[in-house]
Amino acid sequence: MKSKRTIATTPEARHLVPWCLSGARTALTIGKAIRDRLKALQAYSPYVPQPECNTELHAMRIAAKRLRYTMQACASLYPDSLRAPVRTVRALQTLLGDIHDVTCGRMTYHNFSPPSATAYWCTLGR
Repeated sequence: MKSKRTIATTPEARHLVPWCLSGARTALTIGKAIRDRLKALQAYSPYVPQPECNTELHAMRIAAKRLRYTMQACASLYPDSLRAPVRTVRALQTLLGDIHDVTCGRMTYHNFSPPSATAYWCTLGR
């Protein structure tokens, strides 16, 4: 007699594996992955009121992107419960991206000497 594991993995006998067990295991794995990504994002929360911490805020944006991608990968399994959180994380990621863009623009502007900066910004309007 074959073991249950061998039987359960053959295509003709997949119905022998209790759906609730495989589903529960999958749900636990997905839940842990999302929680881990959320904790990584929350670790950067002390830097939110500190706009001068642009490196940490950019890392927070990357953590938000990873959380969003993880949730989107699981969205087909939980379409109703993940739709709003995905939207929220996408908005956070966009805001953090805007902050990063402004910070990079300011650093670029300040690296120019005053005459060069004026000439550079004037040529953008042409």
